[in-house]
Amino acid sequence: MSEPRFHFFEDCLPESDIRAYQSIMCVDCVDMVHAGNNETMNAWFDTALGAICISCFTDRYKSVVNITNHWSFDDLAFEQEDEQ
Repeated sequence: MSEPRFHFFEDCLPESDIRAYQSIMCVDCVDMVHAGNNETMNAWFDTALGAICISCFTDRYKSVVNITNHWSFDDLAFEQEDEQ
């Protein structure tokens, strides 16, 4: 088993990957994450379940964290200082 691989906007799949020139959709929201011209359309994770866009990945993570742990992504956000 391997960790999910993150693909971002300036990333493309290796030429040797059979999906390099295929359109790939998020398995959750069905938004296109990779276009058939080997261009990343949306930041996404390559997982054992398939492609998951960063929004859906975050939603999945937050739902698991809220059930099993005592912190979430919200706890990692910086607090804004009050402007004076």
